[in-house]
Amino acid sequence: MALRFFCTVIFVLFTSLGSIAQSVLSVADSTEKVYELSTLNREKELAVLVVEPANAAFLAEFDSLYGKWYDFNKLYEKVLTENIDDWEIALFETRNDQIDFLKNNAKKTGVSAESASLIEKSIKYNYWHLVLSYPILRSNNDTKFKRVVSLPRVMTDDFELESISNSADLVLPVYRKLLPMAITYFNSQEKQFIKYSDRPKLVKDKTEFAGKYLQGELLDYFQTDLIAENCPFLTASSARYFISNVYDENLQKYLLTVCNETLNKVEVAEKPANSKGKLDPALPKIMSLDDKPFDFSAYKGKVIYVDFWASWCGPCRSEFPKSREMHESLTEKQKKEIVFLYISIDESLDAWKEAVKKLKLEEFGENGHSYEVSGRYGIRTIPRYMIINQQGEIVEMEASRPSNPETLRSLLKLIEK
Repeated sequence: MALRFFCTVIFVLFTSLGSIAQSVLSVADSTEKVYELSTLNREKELAVLVVEPANAAFLAEFDSLYGKWYDFNKLYEKVLTENIDDWEIALFETRNDQIDFLKNNAKKTGVSAESASLIEKSIKYNYWHLVLSYPILRSNNDTKFKRVVSLPRVMTDDFELESISNSADLVLPVYRKLLPMAITYFNSQEKQFIKYSDRPKLVKDKTEFAGKYLQGELLDYFQTDLIAENCPFLTASSARYFISNVYDENLQKYLLTVCNETLNKVEVAEKPANSKGKLDPALPKIMSLDDKPFDFSAYKGKVIYVDFWASWCGPCRSEFPKSREMHESLTEKQKKEIVFLYISIDESLDAWKEAVKKLKLEEFGENGHSYEVSGRYGIRTIPRYMIINQQGEIVEMEASRPSNPETLRSLLKLIEK
């Protein structure tokens, strides 16, 4: 693994130079799985950068002087005993000392501009990370506290939430520490610093707050980290909801594993159908837009590409344009042989019907709603896709997304047989 390699190299270099292993750019952490899986992972690039001789030598010297300010296990313990004013003064002074050291020594020792920039960002991020950790850690440490400890406004007035919206900075371990602290603290401030007793609400509020400042892969990273941390305290339905709003497939799969016990809190009426086999004669009932019941047998003799979705599911909606593209790429003959069936699991029928209309799903597919499909086919999270052949056999219980080129090829192969 690149991160382990990186930390090992740094440790050897620093030990040989009489320094310590704790580094501004390599904070050891056992909770980095989400970052490893993220599309924003740049561990290999960073590992190459920091072992360049000039960079490594400077880092060794820097960490011999300031490494203790990146030893977070000890610092988090220290937070619980420090006075906030003394704590902030110490952080402010060491931040300025570190920046002065960097500016006075980096260039003349041959440190690359990219390394110097990353180190300077880490110094600044670490100041805010350790300032904001004070109220969060102290509040979490004492269950008797009914409110989150608030910092004096003068300490946070200079912090701009927009400053944490740079996805490129996720490469910095200190940034990854700051991100949840900043979202937690300023979300708490927005909620009058009242502590949460309801974990699903906590996850919902933090996710919505983060969505004001984070986008794309960075929001996915934050949501995944947040859900993984809180999954043991969620209900199965809330876990499915939150997981379904993570776009990245790898992160979704990770959450399905991490949250497996929570997701299994739901009683499944029947075991999911086999990956291949005849559909159960007692097929789950599906309701049409005009409130008439039907089931999969209505499309016997055709290939069915089933799309399980919900109006609130962002990743589901993002795939619909690709579904339309697939449908429009078919010949008139192929369109008669392949059915795109969209099955909503919305709790609100009105929300489902409104979304179908707004998204124009009727223009390129069939639509239905069912409360039964989740249990019957083991649908834990959405979007989820399934392919049924002309004989009524489920040939792919977990089919690829419309955006995957293999999906269309799989459908066309079935009608060629």
